[in-house]
Amino acid sequence: MADDWTKLVAAYKSLEPKLTKSSLEDCKDLWKGLQSLDKAMEAHEKKLGAAAIAAYEAGVISKKLAEFLKDKGFADAKKQLDGDRKLLVTDLKDLLGHCDTCKAGAAAGADLASQMAKALAAEKSKDKNPARDAVKKLRLDLVETVRALTEANNIRFQVPKYMTVFDSQYDKLIDHLIAEALKKGKDPEDQLEVPQPLTDKKLGALVKEAARYGGSINASILKKEEFEAKLKKDQDKNPSSQTVPAGMDTTPLSYVDKAKRTFAKLEAIAAEAEALKKKFKAEIALLKEKTEILKQFKSIELEVEKAKSCIDEGTVSAKKIT
Repeated sequence: MADDWTKLVAAYKSLEPKLTKSSLEDCKDLWKGLQSLDKAMEAHEKKLGAAAIAAYEAGVISKKLAEFLKDKGFADAKKQLDGDRKLLVTDLKDLLGHCDTCKAGAAAGADLASQMAKALAAEKSKDKNPARDAVKKLRLDLVETVRALTEANNIRFQVPKYMTVFDSQYDKLIDHLIAEALKKGKDPEDQLEVPQPLTDKKLGALVKEAARYGGSINASILKKEEFEAKLKKDQDKNPSSQTVPAGMDTTPLSYVDKAKRTFAKLEAIAAEAEALKKKFKAEIALLKEKTEILKQFKSIELEVEKAKSCIDEGTVSAKKIT
């Protein structure tokens, strides 16, 4: 058995560089940086929109970007947002890369912790054994490391969808800002103002929040399915094996319970959106932006439907193995 303890300690030392390659703090710092960039981008988008209107008022009436870029104010504002775009792409890549590293480390760490747990459970001797005690301590450290790396990997699910598609949708955003500026040339009767609660800043924020909660719910159920798959695989190999390191409070239903808690927040967002829709029903019917606004409300409703279906299916499958 002494050789087994030596092998386990060696395996830990061999794995250690992989466990420390990226950390929870690394991922948190990168996520904070992305959040700060998001605030700056919001301000720069407004600045570019204002610059587009100013360019129109200065005489630019073409729909072509090249014509707007002849206006210095617009060109400078776009250059600033172009820089934000490049930073976002780089920072997102860095964050997701760190998350991938943490995910790989957590998987390898959980596997070694499971091996250690099996070896400790099989040890019958109660004699003092420094090598066994060393493995016992290393396993406890490993369980905590796996927990932290798993939390680090899950930070990826906090990134809202609009950040991940910003780069691919960037040209459309510029076209939209130009189109909004050119609307100033429309007839007054076509200029019905969108009520403030239905603007991108208000309703759009609800849509983003609903998408974020919906993504979180889906991520929780996916984690449950990953857990179930690993559990089934390990139990098929060895029905009496311990598939999860001791001390890790992880069950299929715990993932579903987390999803349900998030679903309550999603329902609150949906209720707020429904109240807005009813309150401004008459105004929406007269707006030229009617189709887009109704699409936004519908997207929130769909997030609720998808999340509910996801939780219902997850609950049924979780109960089958608990």
